[in-house]
Amino acid sequence: MQAKIYQMVILLLTIKRMDKNLNEVIHQIRMMVKMLWQLVLRVTVIQKKHVISSLHHLDNTTVFSKLLKETARGGE
Repeated sequence: MQAKIYQMVILLLTIKRMDKNLNEVIHQIRMMVKMLWQLVLRVTVIQKKHVISSLHHLDNTTVFSKLLKETARGGE
């Protein structure tokens, strides 16, 4: 993920240095947006995996396990 961030920084610096060729600027911006979107998707997947593993961890704790069992029995 850090490599993608470095690539975006390099692209930003490239855009600042290049002459104002509009098509090239638009292309570079599109590339940056595409990379940003990929980062967002990766972070979202990582967060979902973290939440799921946290829920599995909670399932193994006694309080949460008792609560789940009571809920499954209909709150006896």
